[in-house]
Amino acid sequence: MEPTHFREGPNAITSPDTFFGFGLVPEKDSGRGSRQSIVPQTDGQPLVDTSAAADGRKKLGGFAIVGLIRWLITALLLMGFVLAVHFYQGRVLDNNDKSIFESIIVTLSLIVGLNIASALKDIAKHMRWWFLSLKRRDLSEVELILQSDSLVNVTKLIWRSSSSVTKMVCFTWLLLNIGMQAAIAVISVTFEAEPHVDDVYLSEQGQVFVPDMSDFARGTGRFQDSRYNQDSTLQNLGASILGDIGSSYNYSFLPSVPLAGEPLAKFPAMFWKTDDYWEYHYLNSAPNTVSAGTNFLAVYSDRKVSSQAVCETPEYNSTIDQARSLLIVNQTSGRNFTFDASAWGLESNTYGTLPILRQLRTDVCGSWVGCSTGECGPGCSTVHVLEPKSGEAVAGSTFDSPTSGFFYYECNITVSSDPPPVSDLDNLTLAPMLAAAAAQAIALNGLSSIDPNVPLSRSFNWQLPFGTPFNNSAPDMADQLARYAIGVVAATASTNPRMAIPGRPPAQGVRLNLEEPVAFAVILGLTAGLQLLLTVVAIMLVGRVYVPGNQEWMSKETLKQLYSY
Repeated sequence: MEPTHFREGPNAITSPDTFFGFGLVPEKDSGRGSRQSIVPQTDGQPLVDTSAAADGRKKLGGFAIVGLIRWLITALLLMGFVLAVHFYQGRVLDNNDKSIFESIIVTLSLIVGLNIASALKDIAKHMRWWFLSLKRRDLSEVELILQSDSLVNVTKLIWRSSSSVTKMVCFTWLLLNIGMQAAIAVISVTFEAEPHVDDVYLSEQGQVFVPDMSDFARGTGRFQDSRYNQDSTLQNLGASILGDIGSSYNYSFLPSVPLAGEPLAKFPAMFWKTDDYWEYHYLNSAPNTVSAGTNFLAVYSDRKVSSQAVCETPEYNSTIDQARSLLIVNQTSGRNFTFDASAWGLESNTYGTLPILRQLRTDVCGSWVGCSTGECGPGCSTVHVLEPKSGEAVAGSTFDSPTSGFFYYECNITVSSDPPPVSDLDNLTLAPMLAAAAAQAIALNGLSSIDPNVPLSRSFNWQLPFGTPFNNSAPDMADQLARYAIGVVAATASTNPRMAIPGRPPAQGVRLNLEEPVAFAVILGLTAGLQLLLTVVAIMLVGRVYVPGNQEWMSKETLKQLYSY
């Protein structure tokens, strides 16, 4: 190795072969090209053992390895952000999931921040040798450079240095340190976890609120007693009113996905239509202080009610009993039904039925379940419809009397629960007899009679939704009756008092969404890229200077004498 000498002459500072302003010449290292040496000499003899310079290469290699390992750790931690967001994005998070996600993000942010700070500190620690080698400096400035691994000293150096280049370098280094830490700190701004109306999850086992389906109406005041609640007139009128309420409810076509477990806000219809029947799904609501009404923090249960109707237009003839103002429809099959004569000639549809609840014998069966379950089967009632002719009968009608001024339908409507009530005390769904009453509710009213075989009827003007004339179309009339019946069920469930049963109550969750994917990617990419770039640049620059293996290869006093003026 060719010895290195300081030349203190005036030409040393301007010599192109000098690296230091005080005359340090290049060191020739065979096979490796020209490198710079900071090993000082006096009178041809080194101040320290020059054999330590060989260890400088090892130290440079160690710095390079450690720097790249730190960058690899940063890259892996940044990938952790990507994996965490990918795993949790789009899911409804409960409180526990939200806490776990926030803990992951905070932990990753802290570790990445500490790793980057450590990497930048190590870069500054090694770069100070190269920075000192650029030129002679003021003693105080040299002291600050020797302690430049501290950002406080870098800040002081900005104010104390007379060199604009030094100020700019220090200011840039501060910005890099602060900016990279700030980028990691604000990365969580690019995504949000906020609650939405349909972000509902099922919490741990507890209690849920469900409607009490034991009746359509309840007595008030002095009639507030269970025996009055079973009064057929009260229940008939209640069913009729609830049907009118249900006629204003919104509905939609039944989704292809199962509704059980889905939040109400995701599928907000009150009941559902299919090609040949209507369906209502009971809700499991979160407990609240509201005694009745719909709580929108609710999910659909696996309990449901369906309504289906079948109508026919049988052959008939009619007579009018003028003495009693009755219109009697006689079917050729032998069955007949009697309407009030006022139903004929009005621009309205008249619905008539034999009220099933009048058949209740509480002294015999004592409940809605144990008595007769319907005129045409469990939960089934027959409704007769008189529709004044407003046009020609639709094509394909089975019978149209040429001498009659009205169309006549006979319809069987069935309201069935799934699962069915398991006992007389099951208030979770409609008992078969109440279901039959819901099926015929379109024809019920509040008139009372001691004769259980006296029919009831109601008329709906053609301008009203359930007064629409169908000109002898049995399928259309059946669909209209089934819709009214399911509206009774929906209104009953929405307005009846709540009761608590064991279950998993729904709770409000949050959904994680990556709102700014570009900013998220840019922050991660720039953070990893800048650290790698700084590490590589530092390796390249420090590699031009031999640093002995022993960090304390020279005392600070010696360095001050060597690098200051």
